[in-house]
Amino acid sequence: MATALSPETLFSFASNEHGIKDAEPVFAVYDGSTAEVVVSDMDPTSITVKSLDPKHPEPDHFDVFCLGSLADKRRFANRYGVNTAGTDTEVVATAIESHTKYGVDFMKALRKVMPHTDGTVSVIATNGRSLHLATDRYHERSFYVGDVANGSFAVTAARKALEVLELPAISEVQSGSTVQIDQSGIRAAYWAPLTIR
Repeated sequence: MATALSPETLFSFASNEHGIKDAEPVFAVYDGSTAEVVVSDMDPTSITVKSLDPKHPEPDHFDVFCLGSLADKRRFANRYGVNTAGTDTEVVATAIESHTKYGVDFMKALRKVMPHTDGTVSVIATNGRSLHLATDRYHERSFYVGDVANGSFAVTAARKALEVLELPAISEVQSGSTVQIDQSGIRAAYWAPLTIR
């Protein structure tokens, strides 16, 4: 691809030139210093998170997207004292934000909230400097990460979209895990207990 790396160019290239129209329209890019997420037909819920980084003392603003649906939205919302009238994304984002008020960073808050979603919910979020992913425990909705080169990464919910872009080192985010992509690289952690069958 000769054009600049962005979620819009990835989506356009994959859908227009390769006919990927039925795949989940989720594209995200981390270019080594900035991050951007595009989810077709969905607006993010923005939340504010108190900064724990002395180098960046200003509060962080995260755009959160929730893919899938909560199995019992009322029960989840009641647990966090959240209004059930909102979308699933609004309810989950507000729950994450409620954890950060007690000095917990975004990723720790995400790991605390995910076990209570009890559904096929995956989350993708960005503060403009990093990407944050969380997959559901049942492996219904996953993310795929492609290595673009020079510390840049592309993320989508459809593996085929990255394959047609011929990106090397395509890996699937494991179920029940969180991933953070930033200038330090990729870091993953499990939020769901591993089950041995």
